[in-house]
Amino acid sequence: MKISEREKYLLGILLAVLVVVGYYQFVYTKQVEKIDGLKTQRAASQSKYNEVMATINSLDSKKEQVKILNAKISDKSKNLYPELIQEKLILEIDDLIKGSNLKANVNFSNLQVQGVESNKSTYQPLPSSSLQSLADQYNNKASQSTTVTNNQQSGNSNQAAQQNNNGQTKDSSGGNTAQQMKVTLSFKGTYSNLATFIKNVEARNKRIVLSNLSMTQSSDKNISGSLTMEFYAVPKIGDEDSDYSKWILNNKYGKDSPFGGQISTLSTTIEDSAKQKEEKNDFSMIAKPINSDLPTLTIGKDSDQSRTSYLYADNSNVEKLEVVFTKDKDGNYYYKYKTSKNSYPLQYSSKGIGFKPTSDDIRFNIFSTLRQGTSDKAGVDLKVINNTDKVVSIIVNGDDGTDPRVKITGEGTAVNVTQR
Repeated sequence: MKISEREKYLLGILLAVLVVVGYYQFVYTKQVEKIDGLKTQRAASQSKYNEVMATINSLDSKKEQVKILNAKISDKSKNLYPELIQEKLILEIDDLIKGSNLKANVNFSNLQVQGVESNKSTYQPLPSSSLQSLADQYNNKASQSTTVTNNQQSGNSNQAAQQNNNGQTKDSSGGNTAQQMKVTLSFKGTYSNLATFIKNVEARNKRIVLSNLSMTQSSDKNISGSLTMEFYAVPKIGDEDSDYSKWILNNKYGKDSPFGGQISTLSTTIEDSAKQKEEKNDFSMIAKPINSDLPTLTIGKDSDQSRTSYLYADNSNVEKLEVVFTKDKDGNYYYKYKTSKNSYPLQYSSKGIGFKPTSDDIRFNIFSTLRQGTSDKAGVDLKVINNTDKVVSIIVNGDDGTDPRVKITGEGTAVNVTQR
């Protein structure tokens, strides 16, 4: 069969089309699918890479947050027991009873681990007199009355928001449990003895909750009654209370003979009895290196059991800290402070938080540490603004003599700095 030139040309075109279609169908399409798959993998890898890099870049800030959280947890749990040891509690209660000259009998409950009971307030504000608005208007107190009313309404709305469907206030424990032991104390003595007992309980560095106090007059001067002492313990994340379980009473105590003889006096109690009385300070600050387990800066008001006044910062370089003391026209004293990120109180533009100085001066104790080497750049640039009639007396303990970790400048009334 003879093929013409025209047919040869058409067959060539057909063959070329078949080659192109075959290449597209069996080569090009598959290559495009592979390329799309690789693009998807690349995008997923890029996203994963970005997440990893973001995590790496945030490690420093996360370490700072962990250190600050650990410090907050440690400070919050500092006034709680690490565990409840009945023998130790007996010594504490004995010390409190002897220190107040009360005569008492003690009954211990069993050690339990359960949720902490929340005492719910049943206070309901009384309605105002129908003539109160007229009296307030006459005394130019209408605006103040409106403010109080708004605050009460806000408080009532908040209280209503915290109630569940049964009308009961929600338990704020959130299901958290703790070791707890209750001690019923039946006492006899004077009212002054009881007041001393309560004052001594409040002065202890571990929290003891007093509840269910009842008393009656037994004579002209004496009273009798009972109260409940509640002890709580939580596990500690640090080793601050590691020595609590150690029995430190090596003195001879009890009777020399179980059948008679003199009772030896107990010359030591718990570990706090051996501590010397320290000078009372109004504020304290700690400065640490960046490789410390604690933040490089911790500041707070002394004797703040709730630790709400504590402020933290963790900076590998110099952290700027401003502390302001103010006295108003009524003779009240206020304080506030701020770091590069946070402040106390949050409304820093206000006068601050009221306090009462413990002495003629405003005492500020600073605990610093020596430099760990040339790479240790962590420090505090402290600026104290004194707008009071008192002298701010700052005592710096343990700072580096060559390269001080804490540098202090003052404004306003005198700011005295003593290095120890």
